Amino acid sequence: MMNNLGDIVKSFGAASNADISEIAKIAQYKKYEKNEYLFTPNEICRHIFFMTKGLVRCFYLYDDKEVNLRLLCENSAVIAYSSYIQQVKTEEFVQTIEPSEGYLFSRDQLEHLSKTIPAVNQLKLLTAERHYLSMERRLLTIQYKTADERLRYFMSEMEPGIVNRTPAIHIASYLGMPPESLSRAKRKLNKC
Repeated sequence: MMNNLGDIVKSFGAASNADISEIAKIAQYKKYEKNEYLFTPNEICRHIFFMTKGLVRCFYLYDDKEVNLRLLCENSAVIAYSSYIQQVKTEEFVQTIEPSEGYLFSRDQLEHLSKTIPAVNQLKLLTAERHYLSMERRLLTIQYKTADERLRYFMSEMEPGIVNRTPAIHIASYLGMPPESLSRAKRKLNKC
């Protein structure tokens, strides 16, 4: 697990010590309690949170049901991405599943630094790529796989921190199935 800001920045690409020093000036270390919201609907997302510890879910309300779109653990960029890019109000909830901590970066300050520090542009690009791949993976899994296949894929492809620490109700929502279907799929998987 990366707790050091320099390690986090370097994980997104080459960065000199001088770059890291400049980036550190705008980083705000932040802790969130369990079930605390980082973003809620009707807010404009003006920050990126690089999580060093914890577990977060990103979800929408649909027909009064919570639908998890992303589950994130350590070394993830947590963001209401559409709102962040377009600077419009989000419809997304971002909530901690367990106590979480990491570094909060203001969008405006990152944009300013990106003009002089190439590593910031790399960080922004890789954040966008990871977000896209996460959403595509979920969409294809829900669209084309059976409940059993979804669970097997989840167990094999997701970060162990997500698989082992996320409550079943949130996994079921992420996989697009009722909790009872998840229980059946788990029983089948355990028989194999």
